[in-house]
Amino acid sequence: MTANANGVVLVADDDVDICDMLGMKLRQSGYEVHTALDGLQTLEAIRSVRPDLVILDIMMPFKSGMDVLREMRSDPAIADIPVILMTANRQEKDVESGFALGVVDYINKPFNLKNLVLQAQSVLSGV
Repeated sequence: MTANANGVVLVADDDVDICDMLGMKLRQSGYEVHTALDGLQTLEAIRSVRPDLVILDIMMPFKSGMDVLREMRSDPAIADIPVILMTANRQEKDVESGFALGVVDYINKPFNLKNLVLQAQSVLSGV
């Protein structure tokens, strides 16, 4: 875990409102939060920030969340960072692929903000 007492979270979603809303709630819970609005920004942020958790939307511009996840898992420097996937249209193949690539959870949009923060806290505390 980083110098931040609670950890660092990267929220990656092409919806600015989701990034802002989730970021605000996570900051209120004591986390350092970074955001990315597309798959390329997400990979860049993961490599530069080294977050303790990535909350990753599947459908994003330039690179999908699944593409980002595959690249993460193939790069030893960032392969072990936990990921929670989120999406508006849950497709069984995405769920299976996500879990096969080691995601810790899968969230459907619209999501309950409080529950998502609790899930993030659970992952970050190692529960």
